[in-house]
Amino acid sequence: MNTDLQYLKEVQVNIAEYNGPCIYTIWTSEDPEKVYIGKTINYKIRSKRHITDLKGQRHGNSYLQRLFNKGYEFNICPLEICDKETLSYREEFWVSFYKTNTLGYNLTKGGESAPEKLITWSEDRKKAWSKYCSDNPIAKGVKRSALWHTKMQDSIQRRKNAGTLMIHLNKECTVLDILTNKLTTYANIKVAAKENNLARSYVYEKLKKGKGAATIKHFIIKVTNEY
Repeated sequence: MNTDLQYLKEVQVNIAEYNGPCIYTIWTSEDPEKVYIGKTINYKIRSKRHITDLKGQRHGNSYLQRLFNKGYEFNICPLEICDKETLSYREEFWVSFYKTNTLGYNLTKGGESAPEKLITWSEDRKKAWSKYCSDNPIAKGVKRSALWHTKMQDSIQRRKNAGTLMIHLNKECTVLDILTNKLTTYANIKVAAKENNLARSYVYEKLKKGKGAATIKHFIIKVTNEY
C-alpha cells in the first residue's frame, strides 16, 4: 500500500509541519506493501515518538520493534486527515479496508480508546475511590513460613560460597542514555538506578544475566569489571 500523496496535496497538508489529528501509516522500504495503521491527535509528536520508542527498545508493537532491530528503514506518513471525534472509527475502517491486522503489522482491529467513550469520573467518585484505596491498601505484608526462610538462607549461603552473591552491587558502572546520547559514570548500581529512576534489583538481575551489560528502557548499563 502506498500513501496517496495527491490526497494530501488536495487538503493542503505540509507533512513535515502538520501537528493535527489524522490516521497515519508506517511501512518499511524493504516491504512497502505491508503496513501499520494508527491514529493520533498530534501527528508531528506521534511520528517522532514512534522512532524514539523503537530506539529505546520499548515500542508497543512487537512486529515493528523486531524489524527495527533488524535494521529496516521506516517511513511514516498521514493517510487521512480527520476530526478527533472520528479518529477511532476511521482507524477501524482503514485497518479493515487494508486488513492490516492480518496482512500487516496491526495487532488489533483498531478503534480502541475512542476519545468520546473515555470514562470521566465525577469529583465525588474520585474521592470515594481515593478513600477506598486508603482503607484497603494493596500491600499489607506477606508472612513467610519458617521453611521459606530456611530455603532463602541456604540459597544466600550457596551464592556467597560461589562468589556470585550481589557481585555487581558495589562495582562502578556507566550508563548511556540512548535518547540524549549522554554517558554517565556512577560509583555503583544503587546510585545509577536511583538517578535514572530504575529498580535496583531489576537492574542487578539484568546485569547478571547479561554478564555485566544490559539495555533497560532507553539506557545501556555496563559495569566496569565484568564477570
